[in-house]
Amino acid sequence: MNYYKLGINSESKKWMNYMNPSSFFIDGEGNELSDVKLSAIQSGFKGVLYFNALKEGKSPPVVSVGTRLLAFNEDVFFEDDINVSGVQLIPFINRHNNLKYVLMHVFNYIDCVDWECSKIERWPLGYIPEVWESKRGRFFIEPVVYKEKIPENLDAFRLYEWGGAFNIIISEAFKDKLLSVEFDSSLLDFKPLSLK
Repeated sequence: MNYYKLGINSESKKWMNYMNPSSFFIDGEGNELSDVKLSAIQSGFKGVLYFNALKEGKSPPVVSVGTRLLAFNEDVFFEDDINVSGVQLIPFINRHNNLKYVLMHVFNYIDCVDWECSKIERWPLGYIPEVWESKRGRFFIEPVVYKEKIPENLDAFRLYEWGGAFNIIISEAFKDKLLSVEFDSSLLDFKPLSLK
């Protein structure tokens, strides 16, 4: 089975007409969360999340929430389209117009990267990374992963210690499921992973 790094096709000019949600959102108890905080939670999340739009516009079929999460429009995607192993679906609602999305919370981190073969921009010699910075490198460009370390029944996960935007890995089966839905799939980017 092949695996893909799932993200938004940020080069598409189509995004100019669409609504853009804030990467900060509110849970049902009024607590603020961010895409970074939620993506770091390696377990289930209980409740509903509410968001404000940074930019108003048409409602896209799929949208990025910050650089770490994706949400799918309930008017386009049925729960079965995105309900796969490794994904928790969280109701994600616009606070001003009640527009409903489903946030894809990918909570499994798998230690399967071949660090020697992966493309990484390392820190300059002698640089000591800050607490919040990755110890592995400054930028993570292209991972190479050991296929045998990925559980066979897992359709979505994140790479352990792989920093940066859209650290969401999906199986070919999940990719096919997403592409079976009628929407503008050019809004998404499916980058094939190098496997060992």
